[in-house]
Amino acid sequence: MTLRGAIIAESLREGFALEDIEFTVVGLRRIRVDAPADGQPQVWTLLQFEAADEAADYLASRLQDGLLTPGWYANFDQDADLKWVVFPGKTYRYRHDDSAVHNDALAYAAQLGIPEGQRDW
Repeated sequence: MTLRGAIIAESLREGFALEDIEFTVVGLRRIRVDAPADGQPQVWTLLQFEAADEAADYLASRLQDGLLTPGWYANFDQDADLKWVVFPGKTYRYRHDDSAVHNDALAYAAQLGIPEGQRDW
């Protein structure tokens, strides 16, 4: 199967590189955010991607180190059943029907100051 997800370019720290993984950008959009969190720009560059399943752990690890803090995350789906939500220094991996872990991830995002409207994974 394939990983599918999105990374917001503005969420990545200066000097971040993702070079040791093959992934395909399947979409690129510039979007205006109605209510950005403190320190977030109002316009974002959204990179929608696909990668091989084998890249999941490595991708999550690299994003944990590369995301700016506070207030940013990245997410991707693996197969039809697994969800990954990556924050600076922390990753949640769970089945789509696991509401307990999903709620833990939502609570953690709220603790980081991520606005409710951005917690839409």
